Amino acid sequence: MPSQNPLKGDEADVKHAAIRTAQYIGELEAHLRLLDGTKNNLATTIATKATGAEVQRQMADAHAEGMKLRQFLENIERQLTARAGKITEDDLRGLSSVAKSYVHDGMNVGDGQSFAGATAEGAVPTPSVNVNF
Repeated sequence: MPSQNPLKGDEADVKHAAIRTAQYIGELEAHLRLLDGTKNNLATTIATKATGAEVQRQMADAHAEGMKLRQFLENIERQLTARAGKITEDDLRGLSSVAKSYVHDGMNVGDGQSFAGATAEGAVPTPSVNVNF
């Protein structure tokens, strides 16, 4: 079954990406506040009613799109933050699965000490073929 989570990288990389995404959200919020200030300034300086209304509408639309982007980035940041702590857990679970399959087949894994002779059924069976040349 393919992984439900396509994120790759170690926990520190994912945490760093989440922090950077949060920083980008803060920058976007600053730009949205600037946009609101500009919108308010333009409301008082544009003399013609039709042009003023259109500028206000366009600025409001731009702000609304910016807020959608903010929500999207916040969702990314939440997912990265939630996933960062699970990477190590998933890696260990994967290692355990691989190790169990090797140990189950009667093979020692890794440095020969981590799974020192254990299988799902007990001790590693003596090989039926002489490997001591």
